[in-house]
Amino acid sequence: MRLSAPALLSTALICSLPVAAQTPALQTPTAAPLPASAAASTASARLGKRLDDWALAWQSKDGERYFGFYAPSFQPTQGGLKAWRAQRRAMLSQPGEIVVRLSDVAVSLRDEDRAEISFTQSYHADRYKDLISKTMGWVRHDGEWYIATESGR
Repeated sequence: MRLSAPALLSTALICSLPVAAQTPALQTPTAAPLPASAAASTASARLGKRLDDWALAWQSKDGERYFGFYAPSFQPTQGGLKAWRAQRRAMLSQPGEIVVRLSDVAVSLRDEDRAEISFTQSYHADRYKDLISKTMGWVRHDGEWYIATESGR
């Protein structure tokens, strides 16, 4: 990409120009905060990546990475956290592969630190298969997104 002469102006030169000469083309793009739609788009893309990485960790049987996607405050919809973790560890330790496929993914931002992702999940293992609609509530903590709630139907 070839830059035009005005795009090569330094920030110091731009700041020293009269206000009338400071056109939007001469201002640095990082000077203003992202518009709300751009910030939402960035958050949605990051959430989509986190969801894909969660499924990959599960499919790879990487328990520590898989559990690392869940917020410390996560509580399963049925049973206690200890029983849920034991059940997931048992699933991860079964011989054979796990195949997790996600489709119809929809990301809804509630605010800058809360989101909901709905999707269809296809899960296949040697001894168990299912196809469910799933909804996850996500929270942002220290700049990263974590699963706070999870329900399937």
